[in-house]
Amino acid sequence: MIPIMDMVIDQSETRAVADALAAFQLDESGAWGDLQVLAQSVNVDALELDEDSVVVSESGTYTAIAYVYLALGYGKGDDAFTTSASFRADLSGNINHGVATIEALDIDTSPFYE
Repeated sequence: MIPIMDMVIDQSETRAVADALAAFQLDESGAWGDLQVLAQSVNVDALELDEDSVVVSESGTYTAIAYVYLALGYGKGDDAFTTSASFRADLSGNINHGVATIEALDIDTSPFYE
């Protein structure tokens, strides 16, 4: 957790985190396994950063909230159907020389099971 007193708000840093999220390959990450169990086919429609949630420390570490939008496919043939779902994700990483890297992205899929 980043202490509030270390918080720095800078639009260029928020943009760097948004750019890192846009380039992030969710299907190549450790979080993908949690999503694959939700349906027979899973497609990522979008990853969206909550720009107001980005908190950057003076040392360049950050935390943020994002939303993962998915198309979930079930069944085969005439019985096949697709539905959409969205989940909150917590991400964290570092910003170095204006470039953000995502070190961790944890998706909360618990609402799917409720």
